[in-house]
Amino acid sequence: MTTRQLNQETAQLGEINEEAKARIRSIDADTRVRLWMALVISALFILLNAAVIFLIWNAFNADISLLREKLIQNDQRLITENVFMSLIGATVVQVGVTLVAIISYLFPKNSG
Repeated sequence: MTTRQLNQETAQLGEINEEAKARIRSIDADTRVRLWMALVISALFILLNAAVIFLIWNAFNADISLLREKLIQNDQRLITENVFMSLIGATVVQVGVTLVAIISYLFPKNSG
């Protein structure tokens, strides 16, 4: 299976009217914009999740240091079971919402 650009297809079709050419160019531009937006949303998703992981990693290391130095007790930790459960739940929701956003943008429902 080969991938071809719409402009290549129009060149092979020969003479077609200007309206059809404009429609083909519009579809091509729309496809490129949709791909670009999907990449931007995906990159933001990855960067934001990396920032959250970094924050949790630092808080976890702070917990370990404070516990080793006996400055806090085990029940005074920053990263508790509830924090982990919240992060897992928030991540699942975030992945779902991101996928729905990308899919609904890439494949809009036809209104007519």
